[in-house]
Amino acid sequence: PEREGDNVSSPVVLYPEHRNVAHVELGFDVDIDVGLLAAAQHDPNRTVSIFSSKSGELLKSLSVKDTQALSFFDKADVKALKFVQDRGSEHMKSLWVAKGTRVIRFAW
Repeated sequence: PEREGDNVSSPVVLYPEHRNVAHVELGFDVDIDVGLLAAAQHDPNRTVSIFSSKSGELLKSLSVKDTQALSFFDKADVKALKFVQDRGSEHMKSLWVAKGTRVIRFAW
């Protein structure tokens, strides 16, 4: 006879640096071409973290805090993230971030 918990799967990749207290409305995107995962963090600075989708390693944290914006902007969660192929470039991609009423582009 099967016992409860016998059919539980194990994670393939762990992301120990990811901070989210079960908010499903935070932004998240995966770029399978380059093996990156972008995830909004539920932290006081409302950062966006870039992880390796293969190892789970934190590669970069991006600040989306705007020192010249209204306080509402800094308290808003990052609701959407999207990796986008840059126009006119085969190799460059940007990460577009929707936060409050603004859209921010990160390119590298």
